[in-house]
Amino acid sequence: MPLDRVNLLDVDVQGDEATVLPNAIEMMDRKVHRIHLGTHNMVCYGDDQMHGGRQLHYDMARLFTDAGWGIVFDYQKNTQHETPWGNFDSPSDGIPTAVNPRIR
Repeated sequence: MPLDRVNLLDVDVQGDEATVLPNAIEMMDRKVHRIHLGTHNMVCYGDDQMHGGRQLHYDMARLFTDAGWGIVFDYQKNTQHETPWGNFDSPSDGIPTAVNPRIR
């Protein structure tokens, strides 16, 4: 990544989080302050399975906590959430948001 610092990385890679993010965690650890991530349900089309499942959400949150990041929001998929900014449903995506304490 040619940038020295990234304030917010918004990632929505449709179920490929487990392929992309573990390979980039060291670089993100050096450059990214906050990540906002959409994790996706398993969707079946006949014999084809696409996207991640609930485990993907947990694995991605764990990736960042294991790297020392703090989880700010951890909205599970298929649930309704109450926030200070209003309520919302997350019918198909989980939404973890993490902050890197080493980048301010």
